[in-house]
Amino acid sequence: MTTDTERLKTFVGLMNSGRFDTAREMVAEDVRIEEPDAIPYGGTFTGLAGFDEFRRIFAATWRRWSDGPMWYAENEGTVVKLNVITAVSRATGQEYTTPLAEFFTFTDGKISRITIFYQDVPGFLKAIGS
Repeated sequence: MTTDTERLKTFVGLMNSGRFDTAREMVAEDVRIEEPDAIPYGGTFTGLAGFDEFRRIFAATWRRWSDGPMWYAENEGTVVKLNVITAVSRATGQEYTTPLAEFFTFTDGKISRITIFYQDVPGFLKAIGS
């Protein structure tokens, strides 16, 4: 039996390798993505159209994004992913590194909710020139 952590690792691998259409198949039609309000693309993205919009805005903001080693914890349909990311802003060329926590909720084997927390929001804003 496949665990939600295994599903998430597959999803992250697909996203990091640019296989967005295949990753999208792992997302529920009514997915809800929540980014911190303090960032320029903050707020809630809903449904597959919201997932696509989030990907578009994210790609327009960051030239490069890389995940450091990842740590996962799973409990009752939710997987927490912790890691340190390094990204380079398209607008400024500035590199940004911060710890990141993401909470993924699974419903019927698909990702139904993603909630994202950046530890260093001021550094995020500085990197993108906001």
